[in-house]
Amino acid sequence: LLSTWIGDTDHWSLSEWIGFAAGGLLLAAILFVVAMIASAFIRYYGFKLTDRTTELVSGAGLITYRTQTLPISKAQRVDVQRGLVHRWLQRAELGVQQAAGATTDDKGEFVVPLLTESGLNDVAARILDGNRCRFLQRSAYPAFRRIHRYFWLSNWRRTGLLPALIGAGFLYYVEVTGWLWALPVVWPLLHGLYLWQRYRRWGYFVFDDGLAIRHGLLGETIEVFLWRKTQFVAVRTTPFMARKGLAHLTVATAAGRRRLPFVPRELATTFANTALLRAESSSQAWI
Repeated sequence: LLSTWIGDTDHWSLSEWIGFAAGGLLLAAILFVVAMIASAFIRYYGFKLTDRTTELVSGAGLITYRTQTLPISKAQRVDVQRGLVHRWLQRAELGVQQAAGATTDDKGEFVVPLLTESGLNDVAARILDGNRCRFLQRSAYPAFRRIHRYFWLSNWRRTGLLPALIGAGFLYYVEVTGWLWALPVVWPLLHGLYLWQRYRRWGYFVFDDGLAIRHGLLGETIEVFLWRKTQFVAVRTTPFMARKGLAHLTVATAAGRRRLPFVPRELATTFANTALLRAESSSQAWI
């Protein structure tokens, strides 16, 4: 049967090959999602979180029981993730980043999976110096300010339009005819939709003691840090961005750097000054 099927593929049309490839990719994606869900179930089975005044302790595991301890004063950044499965279950995953180690496996991430909205608020507030964390709820998304739409145009011209023009020029130079000419037309359209979805996810929210940055594609991630944890801050702009009064803000803690792109330059400068002032004036330990 296998040899017969292989022989039949010699007579497949281009559309049949494309359909076969698309089906294969869809099957691989489904298997990947199933494997991820099974892995998470085994890793976080029987999860329990304990508050011990100055630290949080978690324990979970189906095959191997693991415990993690988070000294609250050591927390550098809080990451809230909502993937497709999280959104379907109306839950969120909270990850606490500590000071990054020398290797990838030594990043010190403390994970609390499948939190309800109320549980998310309580745990996040416990880590973020008691700040009210209602902005982490899905219902609070309209409170996030969007970055400038120039994000879409700038990236689309560089990674969507320019490759399409180069590809069209190459096809014209080698005198190619047929369906390949659809690629320079379809690519900027598909890439434009991809960038627009990313643009819709980008946003930022300023609370009393820090900043929350939201981004994503199908799901979303909210990265939250306190101003007093800042180690490094930079405001960068390009000639094209300067004409529109925009800049990129980069803020680094001991857990790594995070960038907020395409925001008003005056606002980025205000954020930078606030972060430096709070970091220098705070009497609390930053790590």
